[in-house]
Amino acid sequence: MRAGIIHSVLARCTLVGTPIAALFALVFAANAQAQSSVRATATLSEDRTVVGDPVEYRIEVTGARTASRPAHIPVEGLNITPVGQSSSFNYNPSTGLVASVTHIYQVETTKPGTFTIPAQEFAAGGVNVRTNAVTLTVVASADGRGGPAEQNYFAELVIPKKTPFVGEAIPAEIRCYFSPRIRFEPPMNPVIKGEGFTVQKITEPQQDTAVVDGQNYQVVIYKTSITPLKTGTLNIGPMVGDTRVLLPRPRPRSFGNGPFNDPFFNDPFGGFGMQKSVELKSEPVVLEVKALPPNAPASFTGAIGQFTLEAEAEPKQVNVGDPATVRLTLRGRGNFDRINPPAPLDPTGWRVYPASGKFRPDDDVKLSGAKTFEQVFVPTEKRSVLPAYDLTYLDPGSAQYVTLSAPALPISVTGPAAPAPTPSASAPADAPAAKAPAKPAATPSPAKDILHIRTDGPGAGSFVPLYRRTNFWLPQVFIIALVLSALGAYRWSNRPGRALAERAMTEWQRRDALSARLRDRGTRRRGFYLAAAEMAQARAADRSAREPATMGSEEVIVICELDAISAGTIREIFRVRDEITFAGVDESATVSDAERSAALGALAKLEVSPALALKA
Repeated sequence: MRAGIIHSVLARCTLVGTPIAALFALVFAANAQAQSSVRATATLSEDRTVVGDPVEYRIEVTGARTASRPAHIPVEGLNITPVGQSSSFNYNPSTGLVASVTHIYQVETTKPGTFTIPAQEFAAGGVNVRTNAVTLTVVASADGRGGPAEQNYFAELVIPKKTPFVGEAIPAEIRCYFSPRIRFEPPMNPVIKGEGFTVQKITEPQQDTAVVDGQNYQVVIYKTSITPLKTGTLNIGPMVGDTRVLLPRPRPRSFGNGPFNDPFFNDPFGGFGMQKSVELKSEPVVLEVKALPPNAPASFTGAIGQFTLEAEAEPKQVNVGDPATVRLTLRGRGNFDRINPPAPLDPTGWRVYPASGKFRPDDDVKLSGAKTFEQVFVPTEKRSVLPAYDLTYLDPGSAQYVTLSAPALPISVTGPAAPAPTPSASAPADAPAAKAPAKPAATPSPAKDILHIRTDGPGAGSFVPLYRRTNFWLPQVFIIALVLSALGAYRWSNRPGRALAERAMTEWQRRDALSARLRDRGTRRRGFYLAAAEMAQARAADRSAREPATMGSEEVIVICELDAISAGTIREIFRVRDEITFAGVDESATVSDAERSAALGALAKLEVSPALALKA
C-alpha cells in the first residue's frame, strides 16, 4: 500500500514535469502515511469501582517512539495523576518493528457517580493524535451500602465509659485503621477537638491488627485520658490527624500479550502509585457527665478514683524553731492531676508552710501512680505529735465518698539549743605574781687541779662574745632593716582605712546587684523574694550593729520603725521567702507589677540618711 501511494504521486509529478513539486508531493505522502500509522488509545483497568479504590488509566501510542503526555486531565469527582511511562517494540510481519509509548495515570475516586474522561489530544511522532473517551462508574460500596470494610483507611475514637462524673479522668484510645493493601505513615500529632474537657498528653503510637466486618486491618493505637469539666451532654471529638499513604495501583485486565506487557514491566513503582496526604477524622463520642454527689466532706479536695494513703515524718526530734517535714503518699488510680493536698486537722503550736506535690505515674496515660505531698512544720512550742490528716475521695463505682486518715505522727520537740558556755574569767593580767624566794648565788670554789686556758699566746683565738663583736651586728642590722621595711609596706597596703573602704565597696556592689535584680522584670519569683529579703536585712543592719543574716521580719520592722503598711509588706516578703525555701512552691512563677511596686516602696523606706550611714 505504501509503495503504491508513493508510485502514484511520483507518476503524476513526472507528467507535469516539476521536480520540486514531486519532492513536496513525496513529503506530503510520507506525512499522510505517518498520520495513518500513529494511533492513540485510552483504556481503564476497571470500568467500575468503589469509592476510595483507585483505578489505572492508560494512554497507549503505537507507531511512534516519543509522545508528549497530557499533564492535566480535569474531571470533577476524580483525581487523575500521572505516575509513570513505559516504552516497547512489537514485531509485525507486514509492517516490521512497531514502537509504542504508554502513559500511566492513577485515578482516585472521591464520590459515587458516573464519570467520563474525555478524549485527549497531544503530539506523538511529529503528528497530533487523539484518544477515545472512557467512562468510569463509581459506587459507594460493592453492595451499595458503604461502610468501613470497603475503605483503605479510617479512624475511630474509643471511650469505654460514657457516663463519668465531672472531674473524673477516664481512659481513651485513638485507633487508626489501614488496609494491608496500602503503605502508610502513622498520623503525626493527632488532636481530639472539642470544648469542656481536658486531654492528657497523647502517648507514642503502638501497632496492632484487627478484623472489622471480615476485613483485616493494621491498627495504629494512641492512648490518653480525658477529664470532663462540666456536667450534661458533652461531645468529645472528632479526632483529626494528618498522614501520608501510598495507595496500590490496580493491575489491568489485559493490555496485550507481548513479552513486555507483563505487569512486572508495566508497573514501574512496584505495584504502588503516588504518595498521598490524607486527613483521618473520626466520629465524635457523646458523654453524659454526672454531677458530684451532694454533702461532700470538707476533706474532699477533688480526688475521684480509688486510693490509699501513707504518712511519714522526718526528723523525729527537733528543737523549737527547727523545721520538720511530713510526707503523705497517695497511691491508686484516678485523676491525680486534679488532687490538691489535704489540710492538717489541728496545727496548733506549729507554723505551717504550703505543701508541695510531686506525681510519679505508673502508666503512659498517668491514671495510675503515686502522688507525694510534702509539708513543712516549724514548732513554736514543745509538742509530742505532728498534726493528723484526713483525705476524702469519690469512688466512681459506688458513687460514695471514702475518707482516708493519716494519724498524728509522734515527734519530740525540745527547747532551743543551750547557749555556748561562757569561758571562766581569767586572773587579771596586772595581778602581782608570787615571787619565788631568791636563792643565794653559789660561790665558786677555787680551782685546785685544772688551770684556765691561756689566751695570750701566739695563734690563740679570741674569746670575746659574739654580741660584742662589730662584724656580727652589721649583717644583723641589715636583715632587721629589710624585715622592718617589708612589714611597713604590708601595714601600709592593709591599713584599716583601706580595708574598710574595700569592704564598703564590695557591699555597695552587692547591693547594686540586688537592686538590679529587684527592678528586672525578667527576675522570677524565687530570685525576687530572696533578693528583697536580703536587701531588707542589709538596710536594717545599717541602723544597728547586728549581722544582717540574723534578722527576721520583726527585727527589721522594729529597727527601722516602719509604719503599718510598710511593715505588712516586709512581713509578706519574708513569708514568701520562707515558703520558697521550705515549701517548694512554684519558683519559676513571675512577679506581678503590684507585688514589685509594693516591695520596692517598702524597701525604699529602709534606706538610711548619709549621716546615719556614715555613723554606722
